[in-house]
Amino acid sequence: MSALAALKYDDDVKETKDTVGGGFSVRTSGLYDATIKMAYLGKSSGGAMSLPCIFDIDGSEYRETLYLTSKDGKPYYTDKDGAKHYLAGFLNGDALALLTTGKPLSDCATERKVVKLYNFEQKKDVPTEVDCLTALIGQKVKLGILQELSFKSVKQPDGSYKETADTRETNVIDKVFHAASGKTVNEFRAKVPEAEFSVKWAEKWTGKVKDKTAGKTPAAGTPRTSSGTASTAKPTTSLFA
Repeated sequence: MSALAALKYDDDVKETKDTVGGGFSVRTSGLYDATIKMAYLGKSSGGAMSLPCIFDIDGSEYRETLYLTSKDGKPYYTDKDGAKHYLAGFLNGDALALLTTGKPLSDCATERKVVKLYNFEQKKDVPTEVDCLTALIGQKVKLGILQELSFKSVKQPDGSYKETADTRETNVIDKVFHAASGKTVNEFRAKVPEAEFSVKWAEKWTGKVKDKTAGKTPAAGTPRTSSGTASTAKPTTSLFA
């Protein structure tokens, strides 16, 4: 059985819609054509399943770790009203699979491979065996990347993170689009003739910074919701069917 088999959609998780919402060199917000160089499974210190990805964008690398589950292994979180919402990392990881292979992440096979990863104890890249999603490697996608301004977080003795008054600029994948058509997963499922959301997204965010500090004081973080969402129709065996 695939290690990703449990990451399937549940009927009791609240569905949402596409909305625009609101050494390192930070990229300007915009749509980027990207090729997946590497995608493999990882796990956070707290036990959350992750999908570290390396993309090639115009000859330079862009790296981001998508968190597929919470520490209890669920691809969703429950809000104060008891409604379940998929994690942004799960939705974007699933979109990477759906928009390249036509299959959901839960159907992706993994293969043990040795890759060079940074080891914090040895302070250098070392050969490490990981579970690679080989079907994704070499595939092309279009990424909606945001430039975000947010409060820095510091790890607390109990393992949690608390925001500080210091700020930082980072990049985050806000939305994944089909490389050729520019369609979202939702648009494929709705069988719309042409991409519409990518145009709206680009108009909203290209060249702009998403300021997550505006009018706020540092506070404990909450799960990031996604502008990417679950389907408006039930998933099919293949996205492109």
